[in-house]
Amino acid sequence: SFPEAAGERDLVSRTLEIVEPLRDTSLPRVFEHGDLSNPNLILLSSGRVGVVDWELAEEEGFPLHDLSFFLAFATSALRRTPTVEEYVAAFRDAFFGRAGWARSRVLAYADRLELDTAVLAPLFLACWARYTAGLAVRIADDRSGLDEAGATWVRHNRYYRLWSHAL
Repeated sequence: SFPEAAGERDLVSRTLEIVEPLRDTSLPRVFEHGDLSNPNLILLSSGRVGVVDWELAEEEGFPLHDLSFFLAFATSALRRTPTVEEYVAAFRDAFFGRAGWARSRVLAYADRLELDTAVLAPLFLACWARYTAGLAVRIADDRSGLDEAGATWVRHNRYYRLWSHAL
């Protein structure tokens, strides 16, 4: 969807190289919400959490997508990140930092699903790349892809930045 001369070719190429092992991997079937963050989470009167806005849901989604998305949202909320740069910093600290608290949640999830830890990095990257691609597709002109203004908007979006950082 990006303009022909855009620098995303390298990002896409590197991403495809890293996620290639997923082609030959049997992954558990999961129902994916696709956007597990505020304002799609609501506190019900019973005290339980409800989930709304299922427009991005996938019956055969990626394992790890919803958890990664939620943990990125949670770390941003905990740090009250008002800027994209601070959002990315919180993401980096939670997932990649020395005291990265999100890693233990990802590993526990992988254990419950019996996911080989070798697929976690490709799945994690695939989640952010696919979400970013979905953003680009949703705002692109169906025939010609993103115009320069649309490409600039996507490049400044936090999910594009998370994809780039995860890569």
